[in-house]
Amino acid sequence: MNQPTVSLTDISTYLPGEPIGADYYANFAGSDDLAANLMFRAPKFRHHVGPDETATDMVERATQGLIDRHGQDAIANVDVLITHAQMPDIPFYGGGGAIAHRLGMRPSWCWICTTVAARRSCWVSRCPSLLASGQGRTALIAVAQNAAGQIFDQPGVRCKAQSSVPGDGAAVGLVTVSDESPILDIECRTYGEYAGDMTLAIDPPASGGSPAPVRAASGSPKRRS
Repeated sequence: MNQPTVSLTDISTYLPGEPIGADYYANFAGSDDLAANLMFRAPKFRHHVGPDETATDMVERATQGLIDRHGQDAIANVDVLITHAQMPDIPFYGGGGAIAHRLGMRPSWCWICTTVAARRSCWVSRCPSLLASGQGRTALIAVAQNAAGQIFDQPGVRCKAQSSVPGDGAAVGLVTVSDESPILDIECRTYGEYAGDMTLAIDPPASGGSPAPVRAASGSPKRRS
């Protein structure tokens, strides 16, 4: 028996706030060994999540485009929900339940992915196979990047070269059992040799069992040039 065809039927995105130019960070730039690194070359503009804007808010606003084009029922009747937020609204267990409630959904499956962004394509690869196996007819994949305005705009961080690179936003994809826009293949590659290139530094240093500053855990007011 042939497996049903699975399609990426539609996508929708959301960008918070007004664009922030590279000159905003130039005003705070300090001496940094990474400043000349190609990886940290600043784009002309990026967006930052609002001080009171949650990842759930961002996903809801991104999903509005799908609702406008396909109707509320297309979202309310989703069988599978896969979510990821760079900084979950509630640590450890993410916002899958809150997103489902906000969108009026009661999915049979809810995957809340809390690992790093490099694994997103691997999560997405499981969605078509789940639908093709008969576990549902529709799925919503929802991701939110919200670390730029919460971490990289902190006074002690925004002077670093890497702070001018990230931006915030949300995207959702509607996946359905149909032949409207078939998913031909998904490829996921892992380069473990570069795992040590990303680090998290706490100033002053603290061990896992010691109290540490939480300056990077909350948003800060914008001072845009």
